Amino acid sequence: WSLVYDYDASAVVVLANPDPTTQYPPFWPDSSRSKKYGPVFTIDHMSHNHYNNIKSWIFR
Repeated sequence: WSLVYDYDASAVVVLANPDPTTQYPPFWPDSSRSKKYGPVFTIDHMSHNHYNNIKSWIFR
């Protein structure tokens, strides 16, 4: 999330769908709640849409 903030990125594209493990932790919260990443960043889940081959989430 530091890079997203530092570069004012408006989109994050993940082309793989790895199972969440300690090697590949989830990038964002699974539910409609907020999640804190490190001491600085809190990600708020605003909405999501799931289509056949695409999943889209909106955070702030």
